[in-house]
Amino acid sequence: MTVMARLKSETRPQHEQLEQHPLSQALMAVPPRLDAISTLLQKFYGFYVPVEARLMQQPGFDFAARSKVRALEFDLAILGIKAAALPLCPTLPPINTLADALGCAYVLEGATLGGQIINRHLSRHLDQRFAFYSSYGEEVGIMWKAFGAFANSYATTPQLEDQVVAAACATFTTLENWLHI
Repeated sequence: MTVMARLKSETRPQHEQLEQHPLSQALMAVPPRLDAISTLLQKFYGFYVPVEARLMQQPGFDFAARSKVRALEFDLAILGIKAAALPLCPTLPPINTLADALGCAYVLEGATLGGQIINRHLSRHLDQRFAFYSSYGEEVGIMWKAFGAFANSYATTPQLEDQVVAAACATFTTLENWLHI
């Protein structure tokens, strides 16, 4: 089993729990609630800014090419919200090694992949488009496959796989806690 297969399997309960979060449910409601979209984008901004800064400190993978902060700033500005005034998540998942960074990035990249589903839903029900939910545009599948290939080629021992999976689980937990603040 590859690390990507393990990540999908072992983080499934946390992923499903996030999908059941009230903000996620309001986002996917018909019609979607704009207040929930705004709140969720603000929360994501507060999480992504410090997490991406830590990811970019890890050598070995180009995390900067996958940054979503500018898209979040754009969306928040369209909603009339000053991103710089928003609180940032004070507790971050551990990102001390490339294994930690890949586990954390798995959660963020998975959100990008899921953003395609959200983007289609929002496009059907709102006139407004959101850059965050359409990250990478038509390249989302290519970016996901490239990330998966890198993670699988990196995590070639059970110990490295365990570290990547633990970091993904910690990232889900940290994000879940941040969403409840």
